[in-house]
Amino acid sequence: MSVKPLKTPETKGGDFEQVPAGVYLARCYQMVDLGTQTITSKQFGTSQKRQIMLFFELLQDEDGKKVTMEDGRPFGISQIYTWSMHKKAKLRADLNAWRGKPFTDKEANGFEITKLLDKFVKLQVVHNESGDKTYANIGALMATKKTDKGVNDLLAFSIDDPDMEAYEGLSKWLQDKIASAEEWDEDPSNIAEEDKEVEIEDTDNTIDTSDVPF
Repeated sequence: MSVKPLKTPETKGGDFEQVPAGVYLARCYQMVDLGTQTITSKQFGTSQKRQIMLFFELLQDEDGKKVTMEDGRPFGISQIYTWSMHKKAKLRADLNAWRGKPFTDKEANGFEITKLLDKFVKLQVVHNESGDKTYANIGALMATKKTDKGVNDLLAFSIDDPDMEAYEGLSKWLQDKIASAEEWDEDPSNIAEEDKEVEIEDTDNTIDTSDVPF
């Protein structure tokens, strides 16, 4: 599957509306390759990790009712992952839960991440407190057969082959995050042609994926 990055809708001003806690039918509509980022934690110190950010629009609550912000747009929520399909990686664990069937090592190797675009998932939103602030985070992903009509355009941004029009449509925070990556070059013409092509290993035809969404 090849997805040409699309320009995101114009960001509108207004007060921030927090996603209510609950379980929702959601659709993955955007993914942004953040490149290799410097991660610092008290437990593991400083390390370099390639990261990807997935964005979801929330379309229905657990009762099947539409959920929207005051301006009529669906609530959105995102998650940053280390871009790894290692057995112990959070991305692989969440995708296992999403598809309802664990990846084999062969399926996980070279998995084409853009297959997640326009796919639906049952998503749990939880609220976590930090100091005097409350944050809405993704608590769990679960398989679902339900679908709905998506609202937002699909977008896949690659730092290795950047679409600058799409980049300009991202939030300032995301632009700064991408620009801090070691792979980033503001002039995409400087990227060597061989760096733009990524080999994706084909899944063996003997693997039955007829009952999974990706």
